[in-house]
Amino acid sequence: MHQRKKGRESQKRKRRREKGWKRVEIQPLQINAEEILKREEEDILKFLFENKEKKINFPKLDKFTKKFNIFLNEGLKRLLKEKLIVLQNGYYSLTPAGEDIGGKVLKKHMEIEYFIKSQTNKCDAHQMAHILEHSLTENAIQGMFTVSSLKEQGIPLSQFKLPSGTIVDISWNSCNLMTKLISIGIFPGQRIQILSKSVNNYLLEVKRSKIAIDRILAKVIKLIP
Repeated sequence: MHQRKKGRESQKRKRRREKGWKRVEIQPLQINAEEILKREEEDILKFLFENKEKKINFPKLDKFTKKFNIFLNEGLKRLLKEKLIVLQNGYYSLTPAGEDIGGKVLKKHMEIEYFIKSQTNKCDAHQMAHILEHSLTENAIQGMFTVSSLKEQGIPLSQFKLPSGTIVDISWNSCNLMTKLISIGIFPGQRIQILSKSVNNYLLEVKRSKIAIDRILAKVIKLIP
């Protein structure tokens, strides 16, 4: 009985490894309420920019944001106070400043979506772009495009001998994990430091955050000096 139970537990651990569980450990892994609110404000501005020819009232915004925005009222109050939107006769519209921000967020979304589609057809590029548009800067996005042509020259992190390098490719088949990695700085164009490595684990420094990954993931991250 004990042996069968032990065998079942071993099989569960194997299935988790195969699914990619615990491939990466991130410190810190916290997004505070202010950052969440800022992201949701950007979503509102982008939505208003995309629909600037339409009349958008609170119910329409609520319908758009109900899946992800828990701070709709607070976000609208701040956007009104910052004079990024105006409310007239029950309808919201963008000010010139709000239109500028909304347009930039939409531009980033479209660039990220295009990049993901150019790299793989296995992922929901639109959904990934919706998440990543808040965490990637315009420079980071352009860097992804710039180095993508160099991915054939990349060396897997597991074989990389130098203490630092620039990521040129991530060939992982888990879209959720890829989104997670990109959101914390593991993406083409990003330079990383390799702090230490053992038989099964690697400790990296990315944008002053320490990230631990396993050897399986290290094999699909490709670097150039």
